[in-house]
Amino acid sequence: MTTSPTSEAATAPAGQPTRLRIVDEAERLFARRGIEGVATREIVEAAQQRNASA
Repeated sequence: MTTSPTSEAATAPAGQPTRLRIVDEAERLFARRGIEGVATREIVEAAQQRNASA
């Protein structure tokens, strides 16, 4: 029996790239200014998201 390799795109959830971008930007901002010094809106803007509820 042979199996074909699956790509990450086929196995990753659809929103994964967006989620990772938001988490990466949050970590960067938290490291720079601390958790208390960062607003959710700033994370969303840094991650280049249009939807503020993301």
